[in-house]
Amino acid sequence: MAGVSEEYLLRTEVVNLYALCIGATIVDAMSTMKIMGLEDQFQKAVNFSSQIDFSQSRTDASVSVFESTIRYIGGLLSAYELNGNQPQVLVTKAQQLADKLLFGFTGSSPIPFNEVNFATNKVDTSTVRIVSAAHYICG
Repeated sequence: MAGVSEEYLLRTEVVNLYALCIGATIVDAMSTMKIMGLEDQFQKAVNFSSQIDFSQSRTDASVSVFESTIRYIGGLLSAYELNGNQPQVLVTKAQQLADKLLFGFTGSSPIPFNEVNFATNKVDTSTVRIVSAAHYICG
């Protein structure tokens, strides 16, 4: 985006993640904690994650489908797998979030909209899907 600073974009992304839930880094880092043998921190992160309510938003802001998928769903499911397929609550929370993110997959395109508003369960149609396509195609 011409004329928009990187700092602004970073702040905007943080606000979008906060709309979902404070604690993206905790969830995202659970697999690292497990691999490093940080069992006490891992258990605290699991306990924290089990309390997240993905069914609603703290604000009326939209959340990034891509960032929520890689940070929250990826964090929850990788922690579950690395911990011997337990506790089941991690899968339950990932499913709860995936159900909300599903609203981003509207219309005939397999590419989701960039953002979903969890308060209204509607997509932000002002964004272009091609940005998401780049994430899916290029990694």
